[in-house]
Amino acid sequence: TDIEVICDGRGKPELLLHNRASSLAAQLGWVEWSISLSHTDTHAIGFVVATAKQQL
Repeated sequence: TDIEVICDGRGKPELLLHNRASSLAAQLGWVEWSISLSHTDTHAIGFVVATAKQQL
């Protein structure tokens, strides 16, 4: 698994990138990301916004 979602001590979701995902993020200059997750009994959705250290 190259992308892992974990929860911090307060339950906030965080991304951990491994292997190819980590390499690609470094190549693109991504230094931080925000993640949002939501679900109901029948559906789930999530999205991530990545921030680069410089304008692309």
